[in-house]
Amino acid sequence: MEIPKIGIALLIIICAIGMVAAGDAPHMKTGNGYEKSGPGIYSNENSSIDLIVFTEIGNDDLEKHFKNNSNIEYTVFQAMDDTFNYTDCIDERIGVKELAEIDMRLCLVEFSSDTDANTTFDKFYDELSEFNELNNITPISPSAIDF
Repeated sequence: MEIPKIGIALLIIICAIGMVAAGDAPHMKTGNGYEKSGPGIYSNENSSIDLIVFTEIGNDDLEKHFKNNSNIEYTVFQAMDDTFNYTDCIDERIGVKELAEIDMRLCLVEFSSDTDANTTFDKFYDELSEFNELNNITPISPSAIDF
């Protein structure tokens, strides 16, 4: 009799945690073709581009996302309008990212794809620009943040 009570309690806890995590991502307007595939994650199967909105950004995350690290084959360089192009050879991803304030929170917005998807940085930038326009977002320079 004790096992079913424990199982029910675990199920309730797991559901409660899932609801908090899923509710954490802000509501975003996305361009045509993007479907929500998880909390803060949108995918466009036609273009093979993913949009990820990271809502919990700490100093360690900023350093990880905006500084080169040859030990893990991660290269990032400043592009246009406080956006950054990156290549991640370990995870085999490329994309464009920016910092932005969304719902009064510092967030990291990233458009990316697998390296074999043949998507260009210009296409990522165009998608990011459309996203910013739809959501009235202006990128924040990482240099304005102390990390």
